[in-house]
Amino acid sequence: MNSALLTIDDVPSSNTPRLVDYLREKGIQPILFAVGENIEKYYREALYAVQQGCILGNHSYSHPHFSALDMAECTAEIYHCECLLDQLYREAGIRRPCRPSVFPMAIRAAETRI
Repeated sequence: MNSALLTIDDVPSSNTPRLVDYLREKGIQPILFAVGENIEKYYREALYAVQQGCILGNHSYSHPHFSALDMAECTAEIYHCECLLDQLYREAGIRRPCRPSVFPMAIRAAETRI
């Protein structure tokens, strides 16, 4: 049997519960890479995703271009988001199964066309 992992970056948003429900209907458990600022803005939506069995990973706090930051700034970005993710899982009463992380990338608009 073949398998794949579905990852989605830059969550949560107001659309997160609908996305999570749709994927659950299809039997898909995604890994959602969360931006800390979005967690703060859409906390209930992020909590819903965790409660529904999604894995939330770290996509930095403010989604900066890491190549423009020094090591201390990069570390602070990751740490701040980790604290928010820990808080979400604690509030949901769910042990974090893993701590995936994806660094933000700078992609020009022309490169994102399919």
